[in-house]
Amino acid sequence: MYDAIIIGARCAGSPTAMLLAQKGYSVLVLDRDSFPSDTVSTHIIKYPGVNQLEKWGLLDDVVATDCPPLRQVRSHNGDFLLSGTAPPKDGISMIAPRRTELDRILVKAAVEAGAEVREEFVVRNLLTEGERVVGIEGQPKGGESVTERARLVISADGKNPLVARTVDTPTYGEHAPTAFYYYSYWPDLSNMGLEFHWRHHQFVLSIPTNDGLTCLVAGRPMEYYREFSSDVKRNYHETIAIAPELADSIGKLHPVEPYRGMAVPHYFRRPYGPGWALVGDSGLCMDPLKGHGISDAFCDAELLAAAIDAGFSDRQPLEDALAEYERDRNARKAGYYDRNREASLMEGWDEPTILQLRAGLRDDRAEADRWAGTIAFSVDYDEFYSSRFVKDAMASAV
Repeated sequence: MYDAIIIGARCAGSPTAMLLAQKGYSVLVLDRDSFPSDTVSTHIIKYPGVNQLEKWGLLDDVVATDCPPLRQVRSHNGDFLLSGTAPPKDGISMIAPRRTELDRILVKAAVEAGAEVREEFVVRNLLTEGERVVGIEGQPKGGESVTERARLVISADGKNPLVARTVDTPTYGEHAPTAFYYYSYWPDLSNMGLEFHWRHHQFVLSIPTNDGLTCLVAGRPMEYYREFSSDVKRNYHETIAIAPELADSIGKLHPVEPYRGMAVPHYFRRPYGPGWALVGDSGLCMDPLKGHGISDAFCDAELLAAAIDAGFSDRQPLEDALAEYERDRNARKAGYYDRNREASLMEGWDEPTILQLRAGLRDDRAEADRWAGTIAFSVDYDEFYSSRFVKDAMASAV
């Protein structure tokens, strides 16, 4: 009998396991994959997530994988290439590690904290007693079916989690995917910062990552998916062409891995019930365009682990603590959930007020660096967009 069983060992599951194990709870983590292994990902970890890694004592391990710091931010909205440099905050910069490296480090940290991790284990069913979830039934690779019981079963297994499917938890604020993205990894690109290119209904993102590779992303709204997916290679390169320097750089190169695609829905799910809880994408998901996903998973893991500890230690009724977890999670995400979806529609980037603002930034190095820092450090941009500089620049365009 475990205190907690966690389904999924990646960037939400392993930190939750680590934090609970550090508090002395018995934790079993199950994942169908082995580690290291890859998964579709946004890669980017902004300052809040990097700060969590440092707090947990894991940042040095991630940086040691030769994952470059991301300080330069450049963008092009069909006007000019705007560049800003985000200085480190408390010595910390954005990073964008491959998931082969990041998840390996997170799983190792969970094990070192005292959690039991079983890789290549497929969870097939939940055990229930009445309405309460009391455990799981599953099978290790090449082994016999087994059952395990726990006080709480936590789903950290992504956008279609077994727990949510089984208990039919309510979903709210839900929207179908608004955009899709294809990416691959390219060698020998000299860019050492984030680079965004926007045109009407087209998006390109360049992300330096491990092993001297650059993850190059091409995105379009969902209405273009059928056409795009009919010839991914051709349409990928046609989209990258909105960034001529990047297009020229990869013109004679070949990606080192196949193209990978993703289209992500937007939703909140109620993240708790009798004997179960959700964390990470299992409970809340949004379009990856602004790169919040990994940082959000880390934040959720810390909130959930604290709530479980409050309930298990009898400082607070568990149901009340988990309800507070949902409120805190929603409050943290409410500021940018809708704006993130609006951005993923890929419209309005060439409006006069935006272009006027960019022109002002181009002529003011300090504000351009502040703009870059806002992208790097913030989960939302309200502070920057409420500044007197921005208000004056945008008002002058009206």
